[in-house]
Amino acid sequence: MREPSAGLPPLSLYIHIPWCVRKCPYCDFNSHNAPASLPQTEYVDALLRDLDQDLPLAQGRPLTSIFFGGGTPSLFTPDNVARILDGVATRLELPRGIEVTLETNPGTVEHGPFAGYARAGVNALSNMPRGHPVNKYRYCAAAFRGMCVPAGAARTQRK
Repeated sequence: MREPSAGLPPLSLYIHIPWCVRKCPYCDFNSHNAPASLPQTEYVDALLRDLDQDLPLAQGRPLTSIFFGGGTPSLFTPDNVARILDGVATRLELPRGIEVTLETNPGTVEHGPFAGYARAGVNALSNMPRGHPVNKYRYCAAAFRGMCVPAGAARTQRK
């Protein structure tokens, strides 16, 4: 990897997953009702191709965080989230301890997927969709922390 480009700010990577269980009437984001079967493999492939095209703009700049937003990214399986993070890690250097946040919505994740998302490298959740009380976020974050794998085992900690 090249040395950081002088004078350019560090980067944060936003990964958009555009599907929701249903489109909320107040939402202005590019999101759509999820089909019966999400095209996860095809979408991950397309995301990584898109990243490949933009790599010249990112090379040499430190990556400080990754945020999966949407839509409802927690509709994607932990394995596909891992594919995305592995793809990013092969293209850009992921600093030790980088924050990797996955946006979730109540009812789209149970305790089971949290462990899979943690193994994939997710180390933070955002569960504060508009119209939901903050205490749902606290519950979700506490549940996630309880399911985390040891820090040394997380994919983003391997460097």
